[in-house]
Amino acid sequence: MKSKWKWLFLPTLLLFLSACNLTDQNATDSEPTEGSDENLQSNSTVVSRNQLGDDFYRPALDEDGQYQTSKNRGVTLSLNSGINISLFEKDLMRLSQDTFSTETHFIQEGQYLSKDLVNSWLARESEDNPEGLNPPESGEGDDRVPRYLNSILEFDFFTESEENLQLSGISIGLALNTVDYYQAEQFGPTLMQEIPSEEALSKGKDIANQLLSQIRKVEGLENTPIMIGLYEQSPQDDLAGGVYVAQGNSLNGSESIDDWVSINERRIIFPLEGSDSAEGNAFANFQSEVESFFPNISGITGRAHYINDQLDSLSINIMTQFYGEGEMVAYTQYLKQSATTYLPGDMNVEIIVESPEDIQAFLKKDITESDYFSYVFD
Repeated sequence: MKSKWKWLFLPTLLLFLSACNLTDQNATDSEPTEGSDENLQSNSTVVSRNQLGDDFYRPALDEDGQYQTSKNRGVTLSLNSGINISLFEKDLMRLSQDTFSTETHFIQEGQYLSKDLVNSWLARESEDNPEGLNPPESGEGDDRVPRYLNSILEFDFFTESEENLQLSGISIGLALNTVDYYQAEQFGPTLMQEIPSEEALSKGKDIANQLLSQIRKVEGLENTPIMIGLYEQSPQDDLAGGVYVAQGNSLNGSESIDDWVSINERRIIFPLEGSDSAEGNAFANFQSEVESFFPNISGITGRAHYINDQLDSLSINIMTQFYGEGEMVAYTQYLKQSATTYLPGDMNVEIIVESPEDIQAFLKKDITESDYFSYVFD
């Protein structure tokens, strides 16, 4: 059982290590060509039969059984923080499951939109770059026109036929700024321009339709179903991370989305926010209990994720330093007892115990379970 859970834990670990993984910009990117449908269908004939769980897509591999990295890899590094990078991708994967089932679909990352093409879309519109999706440079100070679109993410979904894999849909994530960070002059200070959420959402929908008309020009994507999600990223100093605020589908080659679906989600950090709520009070009791058990606790925070105003999940991070396995085992056992006693049972919970050097322990409980799984790392 320990071996199984250790492997299931890897996707969670990747969220905490994503900043390290994504900063590897020296990896060689093949020169992409827009509209590589023929290459994909002839090469993507190998699929992984192993699936970590119903929430995970199986990858479509090349004919040598190798994973194909995104052709626009590294574009999301422009996001405000590591947590935004992680949630932008993780939540788009989750939203995609409503349209493209994990049971019947295989996934590849960014095989149709090249990095050069995506970067041209992310830039401002100009005479030299008429494809830019951000508005032309205009105004100064309070009258400056901000950059609304920060990043673009692409997932490609395939279904299996008798001979090969067929592209069955694409998910596109658009990361929108609520704060635009910029420099008025080269080497000058970084300035910030706030963008109201309503304005960001309205501009995001307009940008999505402009993007659709461009995507439909890419060979192989003329009639492909496309789901677009609008992600409102949090500011640089926000620890909670952003959320998707709307999604829509383009079918039958349509170049616009008329019926957007609003997404009611939010994230907050305990104990900085939400202390007057029942779950915030429960976290405070848990925090007080586990801090009193061991003297070397540096800090405890909880990232709460609300969906439709209901607490869906809580990710707790505990910073400390243990110098022996006995200490760590004892503390993990006490964490399990305290979490069961004080935290609500009707939600998903993850608890990470880490030192400045590494992760030391992990506890997890799904909403359908009553007991916590725990693992102490050597």
